[in-house]
Amino acid sequence: MTATSPRHATNSLHVATPRHATPPPPSETPPVAAPEPLARLSDVEQYRAAFERYRRGDWDDERWTAFRLRFGIYGQRQPGVQMARIKIPGGVLPIHWARAIARANRVHAKGDLHLTTRQDVQLYSVPLAATPALLEDLHAAGL
Repeated sequence: MTATSPRHATNSLHVATPRHATPPPPSETPPVAAPEPLARLSDVEQYRAAFERYRRGDWDDERWTAFRLRFGIYGQRQPGVQMARIKIPGGVLPIHWARAIARANRVHAKGDLHLTTRQDVQLYSVPLAATPALLEDLHAAGL
C-alpha cells in the first residue's frame, strides 16, 4: 500500500499559519460594532402610522391584518383584543427584558402571559388601540 491510501489517511487537517499573522496590539484592535437591534424605532413609527390609517378607514380589515401580523399582533376570538407575540432570539431572556415584558403585560394586557415552546412570549387581551404603545414600550426596552 502507498502512503496515500485511505487506510493510512488521517482525519486531521493541518492549516499553515503565516509567520507574520500575529494579532495587532490591544491599542490597535478595531472597535466592535454594536449588535443589530431587534426592531428599529422606524418600525414602531411605521406601525403607528398604519394603525392610524386603519382607524381612519383608509385601510380595510384585510390589509390591516396582513400588516399587523408582521409585527406579531394577532387577532383573538374575543372582539376588540389582540394577542402580541414577542420573539426571544435563541430563547435567551435577559432579566431586563423579562421585567420589561412583565411591565408591558401589566400595562397593556389582561391576564397571564405565556412562554411558548418556540421560545416566544405571548401577551393576551391587548386592546387594539393599545398595540402601538405596547410596541413602543417593548422597543424602548430593546425588544
